[in-house]
Amino acid sequence: EPLLGASSIADPRNPNRPNAIARDPETIGVLAATACVKEWAVRMSYLEGTIREASGWILAFDVDTVDFANMDDEHSDDMTYLNISDIAWLRVLTEAEEEALL
Repeated sequence: EPLLGASSIADPRNPNRPNAIARDPETIGVLAATACVKEWAVRMSYLEGTIREASGWILAFDVDTVDFANMDDEHSDDMTYLNISDIAWLRVLTEAEEEALL
C-alpha cells in the first residue's frame, strides 16, 4: 500500500484523486482538508471507544478535528466528530467505491 507523502500519488485513471494512504497526523490533515473541499468520499480507521473503520464524507474540517458522515452505518444519522489524532489512517475512495456509497 502506498503511503501519502509530501507529493501525493495520483490514481492513473484520475490524476487529481490521490490513491495513497495517509498515516501520520500532518498528512491525514492535508488529505482530510482536500477531501472535504473536493467532496471526495474517504475510508478511515479511527478510535472512538474502540477501533472502527468507516467510509463516508468529511463535511467540515478544522486544524484538529473533522466532522465525518459515516455511510457504512445505515442506522446512523449522526455526524461523528473526530480529532485528527484519533485517525489511524485515511484514504480517498476511488470513484467506483464512492458511487457504491450513494
